[in-house]
Amino acid sequence: MPEPDDVRRHPAVRRTRRRTAAGWVGIAVLALAGLVALGLGTAQRTVWLPDDQVSATASTGGGDTPARLVVTAPGVLETRPGPVTVTATSSDGGPVVLVLGRETDVTAWTAGVPTAVVGGLEAPTTLAVDPPAAAAEGAPADAASVDPADAPGWEAVAEGEGSATLEVEPPEGRWLVLAASDGAAPAPEELRLTWPQEVVTPLAVPLLVGGGAALLAAVVLALVHARTTGGRHRRAVAAATADAPEAAGPGAPEGSSPWAPAPPEEGAGAPDRPAEEADQDERADRDEEHR
Repeated sequence: MPEPDDVRRHPAVRRTRRRTAAGWVGIAVLALAGLVALGLGTAQRTVWLPDDQVSATASTGGGDTPARLVVTAPGVLETRPGPVTVTATSSDGGPVVLVLGRETDVTAWTAGVPTAVVGGLEAPTTLAVDPPAAAAEGAPADAASVDPADAPGWEAVAEGEGSATLEVEPPEGRWLVLAASDGAAPAPEELRLTWPQEVVTPLAVPLLVGGGAALLAAVVLALVHARTTGGRHRRAVAAATADAPEAAGPGAPEGSSPWAPAPPEEGAGAPDRPAEEADQDERADRDEEHR
């Protein structure tokens, strides 16, 4: 049932409506903030989650002299903390060998052989490569014709066709990784090193917890607000209905609102000019008598 105009204009009813609207706006803002926090927290654990690994690649096929061996420089395996996964890839699909050895053993194996040396990071995902020089004069012709996998003294060995992968956690000391084919063909053209990376999302849990709490609070407040608003509005309407006859006064037109602006009286307008001039003359006469 619609409310009469005089009830809607009652100050108590209007105050109640303003308070109700302000309450709903505050609840909506709280719910929106909760949804935004939940979205940000979820994104940090999904689409924005960093990779748990970081890799760097070296292309070893360049240079005027084809490399028959590829070796990591001292300290490259320890570029990042933790174990490192070394993968060598050959484009022709031939045999690939990876070995882990002490620096002295690897250096002795590469003596006099065109060797590409993989250095440190020159970009976030790229390793520097020192291309091979020509074989030293007087070096034996078959210096690298022996399959490195057959040599004794290596700490670890991995073999494969087209590629090989070696999981390395270097012991104490200076250790290098050597990559080759069968000892006679060119070395693999690509060497990739992969380290584990700790993934930290310090804001994800606070955002998820805070967003959930804000959303739950908004739901509870909405229920409470809806319940209390109805009672408050009914009381305001009852008060306005009770006040309406008294405020209107006797003789008020039926249906008129006691809180609406009073209409101008009939015939009211500009003041009567002759009466105003007579008043001014009377005041002037009194002033002369006093003088």
